[in-house]
Amino acid sequence: MKVYSFGDSFTAGIGCDRVWEESQLGNHPKWDTMTDSEKSIQRGSVANFRENNSFTKKFSDSIGFDSKNFGKAGNSNSNIVQDIVSHSHLFNDGDVILIGWSSPLRDKVTFWPENPLLWISSSKDVKKYFEETGKTFQIDIGNSGYKNKNYKNKIEIEEFWEEFGKDWFVKGYDEEYHHLQSKQILYFTQEFLKYFGVKYIFFNAFEPILIREEPIIDMSKYWKGGNESIWSYTKHDENLLEPLGYNLYNGIEAGHPSSAGHTYFEKSLTKFYKEVYDG
Repeated sequence: MKVYSFGDSFTAGIGCDRVWEESQLGNHPKWDTMTDSEKSIQRGSVANFRENNSFTKKFSDSIGFDSKNFGKAGNSNSNIVQDIVSHSHLFNDGDVILIGWSSPLRDKVTFWPENPLLWISSSKDVKKYFEETGKTFQIDIGNSGYKNKNYKNKIEIEEFWEEFGKDWFVKGYDEEYHHLQSKQILYFTQEFLKYFGVKYIFFNAFEPILIREEPIIDMSKYWKGGNESIWSYTKHDENLLEPLGYNLYNGIEAGHPSSAGHTYFEKSLTKFYKEVYDG
């Protein structure tokens, strides 16, 4: 039997030892002179380190299973579900599926025409920060924008999205929309995993994705009832987090857990798992 985990950078293990990780990547003294092949080897080494120090590995060791971590940095909840479906051929009875939900603001909305926004925001805390400070929100057009589209005025359209995105984020955003979207994502995922006969645990990476409980969602398999996140559970101790300065919105958005933070969370996760499935 095996443990499979899906999620964003918190699940992937980024930040387990951020100083060492960066010393092997962009801060490596030879990074700028490395070949693409050499850089790929370095990235692979760091990825293995993260996986071996993540809560997924610690959890699987605790219950005596093998594990595979499918966490990806920047993953949206829609992409997390797609990853689950894409790898469901691996699932067997008795396997355990861990799902670390990301911010609902990373999911694209369905009521707009096709747009180049990479995501609305990385978190609700970022939205609150810009509302309270009045600072300019930086919309991320992403790597491609409308590069492959046939719009004759695509530059103007991208400029529109830069301004509209900021304005909508402050004036037009409705948390109820993302609550309903998250509700449907959770419901689909729980029913999909039930169909495959596997055990599963939901938890939040750095912020709740629901604003209230929903009867169709089985909250008994949601760590801390969906009210807490890895971030809220570890933020009381700086030793449980990556060092300050490595996060894009340092002090605004949640910092990733350190290896000690992964251990701290894993102990609670393992206890919860045993209560749900062995109790």
